[in-house]
Amino acid sequence: MRPHSTFLRWDPDMLPL
Repeated sequence: MRPHSTFLRWDPDMLPL
């Protein structure tokens, strides 16, 4: 689990995938 979304805050409810 890495902070893929650097432009957005890493949130469990807002995962890139």
